[in-house]
Amino acid sequence: RRRHLARDEALHLSEQRESFLARVSHEVRTPLNSILGYTQLLLQHGLEADAQAKLNSVHGSASLLLEI
Repeated sequence: RRRHLARDEALHLSEQRESFLARVSHEVRTPLNSILGYTQLLLQHGLEADAQAKLNSVHGSASLLLEI
């Protein structure tokens, strides 16, 4: 009986963890997609080299975070 209770508790905790990670993932992806979209739009305009380099850095960082 103790073994069943421990197993049930472990399953419950695993489900809680998966649910939490899914919510966090969604909450992070949403603003990252906005950042990617806006930086992509801005990169289509003729920017000075320094501004374009910085924007490329932001875009690349957001892309990497989205992959994680």
